[in-house]
Amino acid sequence: NSAISSRIESLIQSEEMPYDWPLIWPLAILTEVDVVSADTVNQAIRIMEDSRKSEASRSIAVDLIAKHGNAPQRRLLKNRYEHEPSNYVKEAILFATRYFPGNERNSCLGAWGSHSLDNSLIAAAVRAYVSSVTQ
Repeated sequence: NSAISSRIESLIQSEEMPYDWPLIWPLAILTEVDVVSADTVNQAIRIMEDSRKSEASRSIAVDLIAKHGNAPQRRLLKNRYEHEPSNYVKEAILFATRYFPGNERNSCLGAWGSHSLDNSLIAAAVRAYVSSVTQ
């Protein structure tokens, strides 16, 4: 429902929540809708880049950016991977490549999939997911 999505987007954009952990649920919900506003994606970018925010909030913001962001915003995610201090957020970026176009996704999976055991498992999961939705 677009009215509900709009209200949730307003909540995220308002920055009125005193703590960031309640943002996890609205961000996750908006990852599941078809379209969100550019302002919401930009707010998700600010959340992802704010090291004072919890890793969980930042990771869910990554998913929203990957699904609803445009090519420059996906590029921002790819660049963020290289400079992100949190392995948890890095793994979220890798998992979020499931929303990338095939060539971008395959490039990221190839570059990052062998960085750790977790990354190799995430890369395998992304490949399996993409294979299951494209059949």
